[in-house]
Formats: sequence, C-alpha cells, structure tokens
Amino acid sequence: MGLRTTGTALSKRDWHAMPAFVEFCREFFVFQVETIRPKLVVILGPNARATVEVLAGSAAKHTQGVAAAVFGRNRTNILYSTHPYADFAFTDQRKDQDAGELRTAWAQALTSVL
Repeated sequence: MGLRTTGTALSKRDWHAMPAFVEFCREFFVFQVETIRPKLVVILGPNARATVEVLAGSAAKHTQGVAAAVFGRNRTNILYSTHPYADFAFTDQRKDQDAGELRTAWAQALTSVL
C-alpha cells in the first residue's frame, strides 16, 4: 500500500492530501477486517491511530486498554501501541510494560463477546 517512487520508506507523507488514496485504503482496511474478523487489531503509532479514529469514529477514541470499534459490519477490539521504530529508544522497563499491555489486551479480546 502506498508504494513510493521518490524518497524513502521512512519519509513523512501527507496521505490525506490524496483523497482517492485515502478512500482506497479505507475500503481495503474495512474489507480486510470484515473478511478476517480479527478479535484484536493492534494500532502501531500516532499516525495509524489518527487514521483509525477517523475510520471508526468516537468508538475508537480510547486512551487506556482495549477499545471496541466498528469497521464496516464488523465489531472488533483495538489496542493502541507505539510504532516499532519508537521502541529502539525505550528502556527495558517500558518495553516490558508495552508487552504486558499487549498480553492483557489479547486475553481480554479472547474472552469478550463482540
């Protein structure tokens, strides 16, 4: 998705300036969620979080733990986490905290009725 012909994979890009691309990504994401019906979607980083909040609306605006969101016809649990590139600067304690949050979110997702 969004293969680039200039710059690098890490270059910032304003995808929202390309409405057709944004709509394509939304449709593709909703299709994936409706098809796979995941119990948990882990959102990595602030850019992905902002996009998901637009897609799912107020249900996705959650700060702690697992939130429920509706994508298309599917309701699923979401967890906001850091982007993996941020992890390089984290202490071992912070990495353990993030891993614990992921374990807890997965356990909650497995027991929740969507």
